[in-house]
Amino acid sequence: MKSTIQGRLAHWSQRVGERLTDSLYETLLSQPDAIERRRSGADGGLWLAGLLALLVHSMALLLALGGCMLLTWSEPSFLSLILGLILLLMAWMARPQVAPFPDHVLEREAFPVLHKLAERIAGEIKAPIPWRLGHDADFNAYYTRAGWRGQPCVVLGAPLLAFLSPRARIALLAHELAHGANGDPMRSRFLHGAVQHLVQWSRAVRPMTWTAGAEASPAGPLGAVVALPFVLALLVMSQCLWSIAQAMHWLVQRQSQTAEYLADRLGAS
Repeated sequence: MKSTIQGRLAHWSQRVGERLTDSLYETLLSQPDAIERRRSGADGGLWLAGLLALLVHSMALLLALGGCMLLTWSEPSFLSLILGLILLLMAWMARPQVAPFPDHVLEREAFPVLHKLAERIAGEIKAPIPWRLGHDADFNAYYTRAGWRGQPCVVLGAPLLAFLSPRARIALLAHELAHGANGDPMRSRFLHGAVQHLVQWSRAVRPMTWTAGAEASPAGPLGAVVALPFVLALLVMSQCLWSIAQAMHWLVQRQSQTAEYLADRLGAS
């Protein structure tokens, strides 16, 4: 049941994303300057996603306060202690997290030409100069802001670089650096962190399937039947949290795709 619902929602999300991407591509193809207007203009979906993110972060704070109040109650009961620990655990799952720095760094002393090229490209497209250039074994490349200060970093996959021509490598580096200048909303800690909190909460409250609970319950199938309303309530709560996270992605999907096209345009320039 779980996989069927989420599978259908994922398929529907993919269909919606493809239609939005095609529509945006046709618009930008016929009106090249529209990408700058979309970048600077107000977007209702982005504002709504920001409001939802604010509510999520506020909920994390309320969970922490509620857990502390239950644990410090003047006459705590066993139930209040358990509930307080659960609330603190949920709040701990929503703690601020930062992206790690690349594990394998391309040092300036060993790769001076690459660093000079990255600085030159960043200056041309008015993007932050990367704090670290790294590499890994994935057929991919990505831009991230690592550490508490959000230092810009670019990680280049060695297999991808080996596959590309020299000009394509420059274009790839320019595209990734352009993400530092185009303002992709889902790369911000505020929105991305809220989505991650919702996904973690959804996984945490999702119980086992009813049949698995029946096999594991000491009371057997009868105990599972008694617990069924609570299981269904947790399933509904989990699905609602997961759906809100998906909705936040949909609300900013057009802005995020615009940021990708803008990265292509800045990189090509």
